[in-house]
Amino acid sequence: MNCQEIREHLYPYIDGELKGSTVEQIKEHIANCPLCSMEIRNEKDFDKIFRSCFPMELASYDFKEKLLEKVRNESEKSNIFSFKFAKPIAAAILIVLAVVYMYGSLKDPAVLLSDATKTHISMMQEKVAFDISSSDAKEVSSKLQQKLDFNVSFPDLSKEGANLKGACVCSINKKNAAHAIYVYQGHKISVFMFSSKEKKIRSAKKVTLNNRDYYIKNEKGYNSIFWSNNGIGCVITSNLNETDLLYLIKQIS
Repeated sequence: MNCQEIREHLYPYIDGELKGSTVEQIKEHIANCPLCSMEIRNEKDFDKIFRSCFPMELASYDFKEKLLEKVRNESEKSNIFSFKFAKPIAAAILIVLAVVYMYGSLKDPAVLLSDATKTHISMMQEKVAFDISSSDAKEVSSKLQQKLDFNVSFPDLSKEGANLKGACVCSINKKNAAHAIYVYQGHKISVFMFSSKEKKIRSAKKVTLNNRDYYIKNEKGYNSIFWSNNGIGCVITSNLNETDLLYLIKQIS
């Protein structure tokens, strides 16, 4: 491996994402190349600072790469400094970009739709343990109500062909939420309820039915639909199409 190839593998190597002969080749090169050895040492030190400043979900390799790419682009445009030899300046720009990114992420209500999708996928992969196993909507709602500080009322959708299977308490956008699972036409459906002041999600597709606004986002092959009802935020998530989900939502809301 030469110095250029080392730079191409630099961040995956530091993040421990490389395996096998590639790792051995990198180790062999840096053992005999003082410049690359120094560069990796500096990057590791910077990586520690980076990860100590920001949440783990933001301190990922992909996130860091995007921010570093912006730093590189800006340095090339201005031609004021070399990215490789201006680590303090690059770090300052990186931190500013990260703060802006984090602020935007925390303020974006669409995060709750992404959280719902992730939680639903975890349920599909059986990574979520359900505290309540019951098909009785009133029983499920009552038990969840004892654990939460907002009104929980899951509907009985059996007449519509959607059967309740169980429920638990989870976290949606850093808030405690009630999470119920239904099965409809062979598809698993997650229904989330949580206290929320959000009434709209501008970055999501908007559909208005019966004078109520619904916000739809498709992510990783799953549709998530958000609506608000008297201070209670609701999200329904499934791989069902929008029409079927909106039909079931009419029965809920």
